[in-house]
Amino acid sequence: MTKATRIAIGHVSEVGELCAVPADALDALQSLGTLRTLEANQTLQVHGDPITHALLILCGTLVVGLSDAAGRCHILRPITTGQFLNLLPVFDRGPAIHDVHASESSTVMLFEARALTDLCHRHPALHHALLQILHYRNRLLYAELANIALLPLRQRCAQLLLQVMQPAHTAPDPTLPPAIKVSQTELAHMLGYTRPVVNRELRRLADEGVLDLRYLRIRVADVNRLQAIALGQQT
Repeated sequence: MTKATRIAIGHVSEVGELCAVPADALDALQSLGTLRTLEANQTLQVHGDPITHALLILCGTLVVGLSDAAGRCHILRPITTGQFLNLLPVFDRGPAIHDVHASESSTVMLFEARALTDLCHRHPALHHALLQILHYRNRLLYAELANIALLPLRQRCAQLLLQVMQPAHTAPDPTLPPAIKVSQTELAHMLGYTRPVVNRELRRLADEGVLDLRYLRIRVADVNRLQAIALGQQT
């Protein structure tokens, strides 16, 4: 067994939604996987592409978005370690619904679509777990649509920062405050505002001691206060 394969098995077993899946189903899932490395800024797929594989991100960050006719990309969300991609087109056999590229060097585990759906038929608990991931993402989508209409930018910004904050277990130095793994420009695209407008909100949070904002780097200095702002408990 190679080191890369051992890392892959560890990540599959640690995905929260898979914790109730029997070991034999996880073993079968892992046996389907093949590793692929993506370079920074490498395009994985574009909207409308036929989808042949689902994937699990083992390390790194992929950016999901859509491009307009002029080639400008609207970033929807980054997805990072421990998250699946392409479950919807694998299950409904439709084309890709997003453009996806790697924002940094990343490693993913690929699962061939037909083999994955066959495995789900043999292991209902695995099928249920993957559907739960899709259901959770649908809830996030509906919440985001409501937030766009109802919440002030400050609160939406705080919610987004929490979503893209680097998990402690993946940080190279866990003694440092959590890092934000996307740029200010990418945050602006996700929020649907210009970069100067979002920068003003970030600087306000930095002035309040919530963020540590420096050139090409954002860290969360006070996670508890950021969570309170995200919940609308601090204005």
